[in-house]
Amino acid sequence: MLYNIIKNLINHNYYEREDMTNKLNVFMLVNQITESQYLELLAMINPVEKKEDVKVDNVKEEKIVENESIETKTETNEDVVEDVVETKIEENNEEITQ
Repeated sequence: MLYNIIKNLINHNYYEREDMTNKLNVFMLVNQITESQYLELLAMINPVEKKEDVKVDNVKEEKIVENESIETKTETNEDVVEDVVETKIEENNEEITQ
């Protein structure tokens, strides 16, 4: 019975999200509603928005960009190491010829 009342309140948007979430937590804790009812009502209160899909795509894109940056940094580091080695070799060759 409690489940039907809460569901009716949610369907008619007669609730505040945080308040209803807290109530559902308590009802679940004291076994006034089942776990499946709890999950269903929570899903009604917090519907999944399409914006999250976009966020997921952005995160994937950011990771790709980060990986590209890491590869670029690695290549740059290798170039620096090569330059340092070449410089040291040249310095050693100069010392030997002197």
